[in-house]
Amino acid sequence: MTQVAPARLKSDMRWGQIYGVDVIDHESWMAGTPVIVPNDYVGQSRQKLRARENQHRDTQAFSDLIVGSPRVLWEGWCTDDELDERERQFIQDVPLEQRPRLNYMLNDDNPRRIEKWRLVEQRHARDDRNGVPRWEPTPYRPEAYGYRAPRVSVSVVRDRQVRGRGWTRGQKQLAGWAAGWAVTTVALWVVELFRPEDVRWWIAPAVAAELTGFVRVWSWLGFPLRPRTWRRQWRKKTRRRR
Repeated sequence: MTQVAPARLKSDMRWGQIYGVDVIDHESWMAGTPVIVPNDYVGQSRQKLRARENQHRDTQAFSDLIVGSPRVLWEGWCTDDELDERERQFIQDVPLEQRPRLNYMLNDDNPRRIEKWRLVEQRHARDDRNGVPRWEPTPYRPEAYGYRAPRVSVSVVRDRQVRGRGWTRGQKQLAGWAAGWAVTTVALWVVELFRPEDVRWWIAPAVAAELTGFVRVWSWLGFPLRPRTWRRQWRKKTRRRR
């Protein structure tokens, strides 16, 4: 029996990390004297830091100024609320000159904060300086973030699309018998219109059932015409079922 994992709650204890990203200051880069600002972006993650780093390099305008990989500032078992509080402490409860400039959330009161729209402007200015196309966020790449889709054979997918599930043998036989009985019943009712009025309405369905059953058995035996062939085919069919 397949077990279904319970939904994760905000109160669940899981492993989490607070990380900092070192980033080169834009103005110093434009002046030709790059200066590295430590922990200029602070974030939280329950993923592998490599996957989180790839997300930043794909979606953040300052990705070309990132130096190295994120460093772990704190890690441990915690709930979602505790991890949020840890992140707030590393963004707000530090001296002003050490507060990250690139964080958007929890950073409104930081006079050194750089807005997102200004980060995009700075990135485009650097791209123009380098003579490359202006930056646009990279489309979502789950394989780079640690998410792997299950492998499915192309032939299996194509076979399912073309063939579908299909009917079983018993379903086909039942559908054929029902269709034959319905057609025969309607045909007999039409014939009864030209018969005397004393003919009962239920005679047509009864006769249709008998005729349909006979035709189904005849088709099962291969439509033999001679009595000898009937007996031979019947013995073959019944012998296979024993």
